[in-house]
Amino acid sequence: MYDRLLLRTPDADVLHFETLALLALDDDLESVDQLKAKDLVKLFRPDREGGLTLLDFVKSVDSVYKEFRLLDASIQNSSAIDRAFENMFNVVFYIVVATIVIYALGQ
Repeated sequence: MYDRLLLRTPDADVLHFETLALLALDDDLESVDQLKAKDLVKLFRPDREGGLTLLDFVKSVDSVYKEFRLLDASIQNSSAIDRAFENMFNVVFYIVVATIVIYALGQ
């Protein structure tokens, strides 16, 4: 991916942030969304000249990947806990219903 982005500036040995800043363009493709641009700067952390080395690019992508993996694991854990609570409440509900039915039939 880095090499493909670098094709835009073949004479450079580092990726210029301006290439990634194209992602921050608004729908009209003429103005830059400042919030998106700030988020891109926070994510990729270019140097003072706006360059981004391969190592920095990989670190940034890796950090995003790790966050997504953590989010996925958290969602799966929450789902498992929700299923366990649902099963417990189902058992309690059926015990209460069975008790009421037995009591009603007994009278």
